[in-house]
Amino acid sequence: MDTYRTGRCQYNELWKVERGVCTLSIEEMKNVDVKTVKREELADIREVEINKRKNREGQIKDYLEKIKNPYCYRYGEYIVKIGFEDTTVTLTDRLQELILKTANL
Repeated sequence: MDTYRTGRCQYNELWKVERGVCTLSIEEMKNVDVKTVKREELADIREVEINKRKNREGQIKDYLEKIKNPYCYRYGEYIVKIGFEDTTVTLTDRLQELILKTANL
């Protein structure tokens, strides 16, 4: 998926209008600046409800349509920005590392 579509333009004019639909590329979503993004235009993840009757692909699509940008969203008054390292280390590896470090304190 190269671009993400939504019904309204936001994120300080990063969105492009294509055939009447606003689009933002994955890279642009990743690079949204939390210092300049408009808090009121971000989806609050606490309000996102996924239709559990849909298949996995439908649930993912439903989530993306509601969250608008999976890399930057709100949790109440807080802006949350997530990212991923380009590495082969897994989350499990990182958690094990954290547990070992904590145990050695």
